[in-house]
Amino acid sequence: MIGNIKVRKLAMNSMFVSVGIVLATISNFRIPFFSFFKLDFSDIPVFVSTLMFGGLNGFANLFAISIIRLFTGDTVSPITFLMRMSSSIIILFLHIYRKKQKYFFIFSIASVILLVIIRLPLSYYFWVYFCHVPEDVFFSQMRITIIVLTFTRAILNLSIAKMIFCRII
Repeated sequence: MIGNIKVRKLAMNSMFVSVGIVLATISNFRIPFFSFFKLDFSDIPVFVSTLMFGGLNGFANLFAISIIRLFTGDTVSPITFLMRMSSSIIILFLHIYRKKQKYFFIFSIASVILLVIIRLPLSYYFWVYFCHVPEDVFFSQMRITIIVLTFTRAILNLSIAKMIFCRII
């Protein structure tokens, strides 16, 4: 019986990685007026996996999706790989929520704020040093947009993941 549970868990996590790759491929469209920012839903299966099986499974799924995206050319640099892996912050908070089973909104907001704080310097480095966007353009035009859109995208992905999780359970 225990072996059957492990096989089922492995199969579910493999399915979550596959769905994450498919979502990364089909949701690779840009937001109008903010062509530098993609609306990416590939974190949703990772978050659902975390809610179902715990943080270790969520980290493994995020890492697998990020590695596959790195080798398929979707992720263009090590910096964007680090930006993808920064979703580990949300996975950590979801793991804590999973243990407590309350305060989802508070854990979500706290994790997304921390995610934005971590991603902003990575975005700066990526855009200024990798894409050669002038510093003044980044600070005057892109910084606030990156903050707002990162926050919005993460909250949207978390909300969808929570709704899916509630439907599964």
